[in-house]
This record gives sequence, structure tokens and C-alpha cells, in this order.
Amino acid sequence: MRITCSQPRRRQFERVGRALLPDKPGQATRPIRAGFTLVELLLVLLILAVLAAIVVPKFVGRSEQARITAAQTQLAMFESQLDAFEVDNGYYPKGSDGLLQLVEEPRDAKNWRGPY
Repeated sequence: MRITCSQPRRRQFERVGRALLPDKPGQATRPIRAGFTLVELLLVLLILAVLAAIVVPKFVGRSEQARITAAQTQLAMFESQLDAFEVDNGYYPKGSDGLLQLVEEPRDAKNWRGPY
């Protein structure tokens, strides 16, 4: 003997996103997994720390090398400006006003063509 029901059987749990919630308050629920375990979080942090340990020193070294290269370039330009002053005037700038002579015409300069 078969008993049939005219209404379909109602689900006991309602799906909300990935979680199953009970239809009625007080009804037993299945365990809801909402979040990450401590082990998963620690594993992600470990991976990020390893990647940072590999990547950060490469960038730090490059910025230091860039500063060194910029300083070398500036010194080379400064050297060429001093040489141009020497070619025009027959001597290198001297004394405490020496570097100022590259920008302002000295009193004893005959062929000053600056600023250098």
C-alpha cells in the first residue's frame, strides 16, 4: 500500500550562499564552515613571508645601485664642466670660490664662457 502526499515534502534546510540554515528556529543544523582555519591562515602567511624574503632584497639592491650610478654620472658631468673651464681659462678653479667660478664669471677670467 502506497500513501501519496499532494504537497511535496518541504526541505528542512534553506541554502544561503554556501551555508545551510534551518527553516525553523531551534531545528538542528549541519555544521557551517564560514571562514578559514588557523592552519590555512598560517600557511598563507608563510607563503607571503617567503615571497617577501625573495623579492624585497632585489628591490633594495636595485635602488642602492641606482643611487651609485646617478652619483657616478653626476661626477662625470662635473669633471667635464671643470675640464671645459680649464680649456677656456687655462686653469682649474681654486680656493673657496672655486666651484662658484663655474656659475659666476671670475674677475681674472679672460675667456670665461660659462656658466658651465
